[in-house]
Amino acid sequence: MIQVQEYQVTRYARAKHLRLRVNSLGKILVTAPKHVSDSIVSEFVHDNLEWIASAISAQKDVRLSHPDLGLQMPTQVNLRSIDTCFQVSEINNKKNYYSEQANFLYIYGENSEIRLAGLRQWLKDKARLVLPEYLAQQAQEMGLSYNKISVKNQKTRWGSCSSNKNINLNQNLLFVNRELLDYLLIHELTHLDHPNHSAHFWRAVAMHDADYRTHDKQLNKVVKTLPLWALPFQN
Repeated sequence: MIQVQEYQVTRYARAKHLRLRVNSLGKILVTAPKHVSDSIVSEFVHDNLEWIASAISAQKDVRLSHPDLGLQMPTQVNLRSIDTCFQVSEINNKKNYYSEQANFLYIYGENSEIRLAGLRQWLKDKARLVLPEYLAQQAQEMGLSYNKISVKNQKTRWGSCSSNKNINLNQNLLFVNRELLDYLLIHELTHLDHPNHSAHFWRAVAMHDADYRTHDKQLNKVVKTLPLWALPFQN
């Protein structure tokens, strides 16, 4: 039987009904009006156990059981944008850090949780080193200039371009191949001159990537192949 600590409740003032949802990690999420008590929420959940079991079976991400794409420390990390697959080794050590030698990545820490945090820090540092360089190269090829670049771990966006000509890139672009990365960079750089997705915008994109339609669709599908350990917490 499901216990209280096994589902997450979020209350909203505007919510009128109790609602259930199961996310891709198999987590049970309940939306409830503010006035509804915990006991009523618990009763609601237990009345829907059959639906929950079915939803978990249907929604649970297959990556959870994959040795390299789940939430645990992977044995290897494939960064397709730089065409390099790193073999990962965990080392039990009180000092928390990482070291990279050729295609080998060593993660140091006194427990698995700390070492996984170290792996995520390595990915962030790698993205902040690689992605600005690629963006600068692409901007030069297109004859465009931007103001600042930020590299973050975002839930839903691969990139964005602000009205101040600041470009934001998702660090998980490291996991996509160079062809798709180049398309995303072209897409965001084109926004420097065309802030919306008008016909003029897409014509400008096509000048640098004739196959942009295919690349756009492929990029949207890649999200479901990213390793779960690299993603920000998702409800």
